[in-house]
Amino acid sequence: MEASICFIEIEEKAKLLPSSLRPLVIELGRDRCRTMEELRLREGQALSYVVAGRECTPSEWRDHIVTPRDISWVLEAAGHGSIHAVLEQFKHGFLSVEGGHRIGICGSVAMKQGEMINFRSISSLSIRFCHEVLGIAEPIFPELIEKGRLQNTLIFSPPGGGKTTLLRDLIRCVSDGVGLEPLRVGVADERGELCGMYQGRAQRNVGKCTDIIDGCPKAQALLMLLRGMNPQVLAADEITAPEDLRAAEEIAGCGVTILATAHGAEPEDVHLRPIYRELLRREIFRRFIWIRIEKGIRKYQILQKEEMGGLCYIS
Repeated sequence: MEASICFIEIEEKAKLLPSSLRPLVIELGRDRCRTMEELRLREGQALSYVVAGRECTPSEWRDHIVTPRDISWVLEAAGHGSIHAVLEQFKHGFLSVEGGHRIGICGSVAMKQGEMINFRSISSLSIRFCHEVLGIAEPIFPELIEKGRLQNTLIFSPPGGGKTTLLRDLIRCVSDGVGLEPLRVGVADERGELCGMYQGRAQRNVGKCTDIIDGCPKAQALLMLLRGMNPQVLAADEITAPEDLRAAEEIAGCGVTILATAHGAEPEDVHLRPIYRELLRREIFRRFIWIRIEKGIRKYQILQKEEMGGLCYIS
């Protein structure tokens, strides 16, 4: 089955940049711009973009050097004219903006009593675009079902591998009933990347039977959804903390299916981090989707957990 790619238009990507840099993206042309995954702004260097994990600077961009004013403009735009509006998000090292896009931040950090309180100065930004690929989950969806029941599934890949994009479409399949009766899905969208909530509405297609909590720590949001919305499936991006593990364990114990993502370049990486080893030990997840990029093409491999804690391929 062929996936339908909903590309972000050139204008939507360009509007995240100041007027001094915006024409560079517009003049790049539709064909090159539509596959762009990130824009990189580094003070004192030329603007660059990322496609299929590879960063490049077109020759026509090399004379346009990013200034501190350019970086400030992007941050002010993210805060709708006020950097103070997004100060709390700075502590996480990124900002979530309208449409589910994400701006990563680097610079000099201010610390207090061992904790980061803000950035003293910001030297570089990474604007990561939220893409929809409708139908990408449909070919692999049947392999996540066993005896008529959707299995707890963990998607893993390196950063930028497409975990969130696949999870988003998987949520849509479950919620709309693609190959299965529609199920109620609760989404803990802590960073706003999965659903792109704006003014109370999801900007991305996550299905008709989906309820969303965004801007709340995922473990807390998952338990709120579990106790308040009677979900049949719960979904969250990036299991990273002990409290996420505890929430996943409680959810699994209630008979609700879990869909989540994690970082890992290879199947063996799932065993290296203590929290993932614990997920395997407790047998919370029964299916794993490994995403890898080969020659610029994403490939999906379905795996399942063996009794002794290893992983074996099933497709």
